[in-house]
Amino acid sequence: MHVPRDIALSNARKADGIVKSVAGSTVVFPSHRLVFLHQSLSSSLATVNAVAWAPRVYSSVEWRQGEACFYAWILGSSRGRAAAFRWRWDALFQLPSESSIVLVAVARIIHQMHAAPVDSFLGGLQAELWSESRAHPGAWMCGALRWWAWCFDLYTGGPRMRWMEGVYGHVLSMADVDRDELHAVVKQKVGERRFSDAAARLRGLVITYKSYDFVPKLFVEEGIFLGPLTGVTCTRFSLQAICKVLYGGLPLARARAHYDRKEQLIAAGICDDLRRVCLFCLLTRNICVMESEWHFIFHCPLYTDLRTGSLFRRRAAEVVSEHCSFPRPYSILFRTLPLCIKEPTLANQLGSFIRLSLRAREGWLEETVRGGLHIGPIVCNNAHVYCNTVEFANGVASSL
Repeated sequence: MHVPRDIALSNARKADGIVKSVAGSTVVFPSHRLVFLHQSLSSSLATVNAVAWAPRVYSSVEWRQGEACFYAWILGSSRGRAAAFRWRWDALFQLPSESSIVLVAVARIIHQMHAAPVDSFLGGLQAELWSESRAHPGAWMCGALRWWAWCFDLYTGGPRMRWMEGVYGHVLSMADVDRDELHAVVKQKVGERRFSDAAARLRGLVITYKSYDFVPKLFVEEGIFLGPLTGVTCTRFSLQAICKVLYGGLPLARARAHYDRKEQLIAAGICDDLRRVCLFCLLTRNICVMESEWHFIFHCPLYTDLRTGSLFRRRAAEVVSEHCSFPRPYSILFRTLPLCIKEPTLANQLGSFIRLSLRAREGWLEETVRGGLHIGPIVCNNAHVYCNTVEFANGVASSL
């Protein structure tokens, strides 16, 4: 089953209904000008309402709840809290943004008011809104222009009227552009700004190999952006699987440290950073390597029989040895995941592999841990030492 755009993004776009509801309202800002209301102006007034209310809608409880439901669905975990997670999406994906639609409406309505006769309703409305903006920082005109300036990265410091007039002139210069072209330009600018802000926040965090944000940081440092999420047409589970790989949602030891079997592992001498190793490779091959997303998908011999299909045949020649420190083993993710985003067949193969491999992993862990773990003291000590090295943090394997 494929994920149509309206289903995959329905929860993340709940505020769209709120905006449309407000846009259909007859309450105009300022409201006392209702005496001039005429049927022919209803569309323009609706636009004014939508633009005036949009910033409040995007910060509303309904919008946050809608986004949280979407993130929780896509990741299948509690990491779906929108306030803490939305910006992380912007570092890798471009989500449909109602703000681009409203920013186009800003240009259109300002242009209509600017071109209207002074003694007309729209001319009088502009004069009143402009006067209100001069007096009140929170006025509609002021907020809309700040929003536009953020999108196009225009200067908004210094005296308010100076930057307002500059941004106002820029809005008017863009308003005569064809509607579709204007929408495309604004959408691109919104995406660029969101990505820029998210990348800056990501770089400002202290992120180690144990962090959920480790993979996004690798992608940002490599300059890889995966593009519009609406372009993904794979199955629901495959889309979830890809996002879990990208955002640390897989139950692997790199970020989870076998937390569900902590007591049994400590009893066997597996504690601290050693809990982040691949237990199968440690117990059966005497190899110490972090159980990372790239090890799980491309290297671990436990899942060799499950690596079928064109995805793994095409990547076989590109898989870097885990024992090689340069280039890093995780570089295979940079080539594989963007392809899965573009080609539904490869995405579905990856999703199927992850589903079957997680089942095999859980079965092996349950059987092995229940029977008791037995690791030689020399192997255990050497593994503890290696877990504190930079090579281990980069996912490089070492024979013990």
